[in-house]
Amino acid sequence: MMLISAGNLLPRGYAQSSSSPPPKSPCPSGSNPVGLACSKLRGYNLPGNGFPVEWSINIDGIIGVLNISSPHASSQLKDNVVKVQGTMWNGSNWEPYLRNRVTLLLCTISHPCIIDGTFDTKTGKISFKSTPTTETFVHSFQNYTGYLYMYIDEIWVNYVLTGIGKSFSPNPGTEFGWYATVRYGHP
Repeated sequence: MMLISAGNLLPRGYAQSSSSPPPKSPCPSGSNPVGLACSKLRGYNLPGNGFPVEWSINIDGIIGVLNISSPHASSQLKDNVVKVQGTMWNGSNWEPYLRNRVTLLLCTISHPCIIDGTFDTKTGKISFKSTPTTETFVHSFQNYTGYLYMYIDEIWVNYVLTGIGKSFSPNPGTEFGWYATVRYGHP
């Protein structure tokens, strides 16, 4: 007797078949895996309660000031997303070794860069565009994207924004790292 077959005789199983139940989370009910731990989902708020907050910012090794007008309920654009605006400028304490690589400061205290963007209160994500007010030969602007986290040490509540910036003009595609910090007395 001869058996002729076309195709595979072995049954196939698929990991995402509709007949299998979804995998259970290792986290207790009401929490999700976030990074290194199971965490209850919570919201994020920029400090300031609707008042401007002055952050210390480090952009690719250059120290400056990021002044964010903290969002409030009236600035809500859509679910969980609020508008952020402010200014940014170079601080006066930049290191002498940077003088050899800096040819022009785009954001100074007398001509700050204007920032305009959004903050997601569900994820802690901030995105903003920075535009210099200084007259330049080529219009320059950069996009910044990052996330907010906070930690407590001794008596201080420390807020940190950290992320990636990207130039779009005059040299599109140049990326750089940045972070901004501000601290408050313990509540």
